[in-house]
Amino acid sequence: MGRPDPRLDRLLGDGATAFQTAFDLVPDPLGVLWAIRHPGGAIADFETGYSNPAMARMIGAPLEVSMGRRLLEESPEFRDDETFKRMLRVLETSEPDVVEVAVAKGEGPIARVRGVFLHRAIPFGADGILNLVTDVTEQRRLEEELRNYAKVAAHDLREPVMTAGYYVALLDRRLSEADTPNNKELLEGVRRAHTRARSLIDGILEYARSGTSLASEVVETGALVADVA
Repeated sequence: MGRPDPRLDRLLGDGATAFQTAFDLVPDPLGVLWAIRHPGGAIADFETGYSNPAMARMIGAPLEVSMGRRLLEESPEFRDDETFKRMLRVLETSEPDVVEVAVAKGEGPIARVRGVFLHRAIPFGADGILNLVTDVTEQRRLEEELRNYAKVAAHDLREPVMTAGYYVALLDRRLSEADTPNNKELLEGVRRAHTRARSLIDGILEYARSGTSLASEVVETGALVADVA
């Protein structure tokens, strides 16, 4: 456990020790930011408070060193960063915030980290923000690989499916001379299968192109179930 956080002690009293003991075991980085206010009440800066060992490992700094650091004092340009603005909104609205952040350059006022992170900011008392960070870099990398694979596979499948469509059309013309109900039924079955295959491949390509920006919409579940059946 790192050195005591005076503001955490004032907020939780005897419960501060239990709080730190519990969150020291959390595998994801977790830390508290405390607002520093002007005499008029406006937020002037944020100061780092308690953080768990996972946070220390992520930022590469011992817990004793990471506590009590002023964000804007160390990096004034951080005021224009979306993360700083988000912290202000969390305290002003008392509403939690969840966002995925990609850190490409590994620069920041707290530490030099790099990757893709899911950042959850939760109001904590009147002036605190509880930050929980999940590293999703590897997960996003695997998702990107899967999208690329789906794109390649769909492109590779389109050629034989299109060729099959050409032969279906050719067969349709030749069977027109021997038109029977049985031939019509068989040909219609092949045509439906071909249309369905093209629809599936187009769906894979659409997903591969859209990536993570898929839009959600209300669907008629009855029609969906009927289509699946």
